[in-house]
Amino acid sequence: MAFPTAIPTLNENGVTLSPLTQSDSESLFHLVVKNRMHLRIWLNWVDETNAPEHTAEFVQKALLQHSQQTGLYFTIWAENKMLGLISFNWIDKRNKKAIIGYWIDEEHQGKGYTTTACRILIKYGFETLSLHRIEVAVAKGNEKSIAIPLKLGFTKEATLRDAEWINDHFTDLELFSILAST
Repeated sequence: MAFPTAIPTLNENGVTLSPLTQSDSESLFHLVVKNRMHLRIWLNWVDETNAPEHTAEFVQKALLQHSQQTGLYFTIWAENKMLGLISFNWIDKRNKKAIIGYWIDEEHQGKGYTTTACRILIKYGFETLSLHRIEVAVAKGNEKSIAIPLKLGFTKEATLRDAEWINDHFTDLELFSILAST
């Protein structure tokens, strides 16, 4: 599996994926704060992001993952604004697979930005990183997020029962995958 040392900026249809840098920390933190009530329903890390330092620590860990070739993070840009984050938040080089994760500013949902961002990253994963399989796990009930892998040709493989603790309860996750040969 090829893993580039320099990660390029990726573009398609007015959406840009910019490699995450430490200088993105403050803007990313403010975007999380703006979307806290929307994101916390589906993502278990939101309530723990209470200060800019928390986001700076996250970015530092993401950059460490890149240096270890176990993760790859991008900010999502459109309309000259940072809209969210997309990543291969886990890369398994031996098995040529990765897990994709994403979130976007609530006011920019439904405009196709997240779907386009996923399409860009999937293409990069298959063509540049030589991945064979990409997975995404989405909280059951998060219909807007579930629609994205379905639009992109992923196959639903399973429901993972009580797979993630979100806020005060366990949540099922819907597991989807796509193969390079798809």
